[in-house]
Amino acid sequence: MDREHLGRHHARIKEIRRAFRDGTLTEDGLMAIEGPRMIKEALRSGLEIIECIQREGEHLELPPGVRQHIVASGVMDGLALTQSSQGVVALLRPPRFSLEEMLRCEDPLVVVLCGLQDPGNVGTIIRLGEAFGATGCVTTPRTIGPYNDKMVRATVGSLFRLPNIWNANLDDVRRALEGRGVRLVGAGPDGSVPIDRYDFRAPTAILLGNESRGLDQAERAACDTILRIAQAGQVDSLNAATAAAVILYEAARQRWS
Repeated sequence: MDREHLGRHHARIKEIRRAFRDGTLTEDGLMAIEGPRMIKEALRSGLEIIECIQREGEHLELPPGVRQHIVASGVMDGLALTQSSQGVVALLRPPRFSLEEMLRCEDPLVVVLCGLQDPGNVGTIIRLGEAFGATGCVTTPRTIGPYNDKMVRATVGSLFRLPNIWNANLDDVRRALEGRGVRLVGAGPDGSVPIDRYDFRAPTAILLGNESRGLDQAERAACDTILRIAQAGQVDSLNAATAAAVILYEAARQRWS
């Protein structure tokens, strides 16, 4: 396939640069991702790659029909947000999921993120969710968006497979969970129930709060109970992704045993 050469000021290059910078889709509704590994993960997940931009001298095997372009090294270096360009950027149709899809299984295990702002934390939690058998991830407003480049890279492809919904109203989520018999449990250092005493084999949604303040009053009120992670010493709290790892591992341990 012939590959069109695009310059720094080409409209498509400006549009992709803006999508990375602002954490948004392109004007035609495509999601920008960077690097061979993320592109391979997208293809492995069954997503459709529409367009690919590669640095001069790079060559990545792509399915037939993908529109391909080449750019000079200087153009590629400023296209995405990473300090060292990986030499290839792709545009794909983002996956679409629903809450019903997350709750369709017999014993759902859903992660609900309220106001998390660190893209590395959010991406890692989505990765952990897939690794430990969660059926989906829901975020409420004020959580980092679904197209933030650092968050997308931190999922290492799990964003393409683990059902995820963004900017959902917590009251609507709670009602949907109640309708399917799913208990909503929060997590905090003052929780009344240790995580190893909670029965994660039952349908459960785990609510995790903002990195600095934890769960606010309304978020706590939405929960059936608040869980805590046993800790030694004078550590008063854990990083959000670390806490998620401990809780999801305990849920997986109980379910897999």
